[in-house]
Amino acid sequence: MKKHPKQAFGIFHDGLAVRMVHLSREGSEIFLHAVDHTELDRYWYKILEDPSVSMVDTKTNEDKVPTKGEVQIDEFDNDYVANFQLQPSERMLASFDLARGVIAINVYEDNILKDNFGAVSKKEMDAFVKSKIAPKVIKSGEWQSSIITMGDRKQQWLHNGSNRLLDMLRDYQKTNHLTLFFQIADANDVALTDYFRIAYEQVLDKDTLLVYLGQEYRKAFLFRDGQWVDTLKLQITQSIPEPEVISSKLALAIDSAQLKEPESIVICGDMANIELMDYIKSQFPAASVELLGYNNLVISTQDSDTFDVQTLTQFTIPIALAYKALFPEDGRFTPSNFLPSRIIEGQKVFKIAWHGFVVLFIIFAIALIFTNSIMKETLLIRQEKAIKRDLEFRLEVRRKEAEEIQKIRNELDAQEANIQVLKDLLAKKNPWSETLNIANRVFAGQPLSWLTNLKLDKGMLNLSGVTTRRAAVVEFANAFPGSQIRKVAYSKIRENPVWAFEMVSPLPEVDWVGEIQRDVEALLLLRQSVGEEKAKEAAKAEQLAPGGPARLIAPQKPPSTKITDKKGWVMLPLLPQSSCPTPADELLSGDGYEIKEYYSFVLSANRGNIWEYRDMGTRFINRHPASELLPAVRWWMSYRLYLDKEYSLATQFLEPMLRNTDSYYPYALLLQARNQYAKGNADYIDYYNMLKNDYGRNAIMAQVNADLAFIGKGGGK
Repeated sequence: MKKHPKQAFGIFHDGLAVRMVHLSREGSEIFLHAVDHTELDRYWYKILEDPSVSMVDTKTNEDKVPTKGEVQIDEFDNDYVANFQLQPSERMLASFDLARGVIAINVYEDNILKDNFGAVSKKEMDAFVKSKIAPKVIKSGEWQSSIITMGDRKQQWLHNGSNRLLDMLRDYQKTNHLTLFFQIADANDVALTDYFRIAYEQVLDKDTLLVYLGQEYRKAFLFRDGQWVDTLKLQITQSIPEPEVISSKLALAIDSAQLKEPESIVICGDMANIELMDYIKSQFPAASVELLGYNNLVISTQDSDTFDVQTLTQFTIPIALAYKALFPEDGRFTPSNFLPSRIIEGQKVFKIAWHGFVVLFIIFAIALIFTNSIMKETLLIRQEKAIKRDLEFRLEVRRKEAEEIQKIRNELDAQEANIQVLKDLLAKKNPWSETLNIANRVFAGQPLSWLTNLKLDKGMLNLSGVTTRRAAVVEFANAFPGSQIRKVAYSKIRENPVWAFEMVSPLPEVDWVGEIQRDVEALLLLRQSVGEEKAKEAAKAEQLAPGGPARLIAPQKPPSTKITDKKGWVMLPLLPQSSCPTPADELLSGDGYEIKEYYSFVLSANRGNIWEYRDMGTRFINRHPASELLPAVRWWMSYRLYLDKEYSLATQFLEPMLRNTDSYYPYALLLQARNQYAKGNADYIDYYNMLKNDYGRNAIMAQVNADLAFIGKGGGK
């Protein structure tokens, strides 16, 4: 059963007439679109009663088409052509687009079996079904039962037997290859009383008799307090009875049921008309008599003349059937449906037999196993890709390290070659410089000693001089390796004792390579004082450590002693790693070109080569101006330049960060304060004050306080 149909077709069979109505629903309004009817040439349900009737109007097209043996192509047969003419019912059905809506039909009155009132328990209902229907028919599903409420009484109605109207529609569906949906098959009594009770809901406050006069179906229904309480059969045998006959039979039915005269009589059906209404009104003067109205239907203005009350009263039951089909969930309707269970089950879209569940389970199991295997393979592929990406990164690092090592080796080889060249060039060259250095150093400690002669004779250095101290002569000889004292003469000059001496010595050899090495060692000691060598070692350890990409590392363990510059300003210690910003891990996920260039900058910054990290950092800034890693690159570029005492250039790279108050802003303020302090600008204190005022609870305040304490103890200005 469709829950919210928009269109419905009510089809009603009575005697030789088949009537049809098309209704549609838009919100709470019901629109009447078309009505039609056709007359059958034979009765559908009187074959057994009349042996002369051998054919019905429900023949299929296969019955109507002759066999191949009967077809003569070269002969014209009038009977053959006549067999292909449409039946009247088929012409009527063809005028409606039945596939667009649901179909509601009635069932044959004599095929409905009724149990006793009140026997509606499951046990009693099953017993009644088994007593009326053969087990084979029960198993086939060609039956249906419903509980009908009449006043405060309930009764089981059982439909068993053929439904020629349903058979005709299914043959029409099969012949024309249509998809039709059967909503309900209801009893005439139920459909008619439900529609009348809902349509006259506001005025059913008195005893009302609803009279239906069809070709075969002729009954009266008593309503009391808005409820259907009794049914009166009208014993009218004439096919077209006179008003006098109808009125007398109606009065007889009322008297037989021992009912008082109703206060209101409503007439509908094929025989209902104005003449009959006036006659019954004359016979029942105390009652109000009227034709059934259809105020709950919306009829277009252009069809109002065609669909008058006297015309529509013939289509009351098909209207009632279509109306009920449009409201399958309305609790005001009786929940009855006599469609065979096999048709109801066959129309369920999601109905699956037991073997369907088995197939569905097998499909689900296969899909689950296949999906699980795909997910495992996908996870394995992702893991392999991650390992591959990590190995590629490590390989790239190793390659760069190998390149650097090879470069260093080449530089060392070149340096060794240069040193060897220097050795060859400087061997035994310029001995006088060393000789004068020694003489200057020795005689500087003896202010009353002086040289009188210094010359080179036969490869030997001849020195002569005068001193006021006898022991100084020995000191002079010891200062020149391999020297010999030739002569020492005592004399007086103005009563002051003096000693004149002469000595010979080989020319001193100059160790130029040793001098160069000592200069290099002094330079290394100077660089270690600012932490670069340790930064290189930490970077190298980070690159070689397994499990993760390289990261920016701040030089560790600043010197404990305070160092002052030429102006007397205290040189601040290096920043610890906790006071240096690092980008979030999620920004470093992936293996794009931007990430690779960032890691290249990381390696160059950790190595501390000013030309290399400046080149890498400038390249990253120019190529990725909108990158989220840009602030980190700018800050570390500025910090490295600060360590290399390029304060103006450091400020230039840091300046864009001072205009953007993001998470890097306090770190930028701290570095700018240090830059200004290192340059000797007194406004460095303004940046420290900004940090104290705006970021008092930030973790960086520990470094701010440490800097200020260091400056205060060192006498910073």
